[in-house]
Amino acid sequence: MITTWLSPIIGDGMAFNVEEFKEIADKISNFESLPNEGKYRTAIGRYYYYTFLTVRDMIYEVDKREDVEKYYSSGLIHSFIRIYLNKFKLVNH
Repeated sequence: MITTWLSPIIGDGMAFNVEEFKEIADKISNFESLPNEGKYRTAIGRYYYYTFLTVRDMIYEVDKREDVEKYYSSGLIHSFIRIYLNKFKLVNH
């Protein structure tokens, strides 16, 4: 299990456990009273953020360069992760 100590801080100063996104996504599709398209789209969104935040934290945990830290909590982090992973792929092939 990935630790979530680097997860975004919510209003009360407590770290958010990103595992909750996965837990919600796992459970929401079982709610028969909800419309199918809405619950599946919601589940996909929660899985996306679970994956995104987990990958973001993994990168930050192993790469302490200033550039990585600069983008970690910026609005550019989504693009940064995509570029970072593409460069990682190119270096390792």
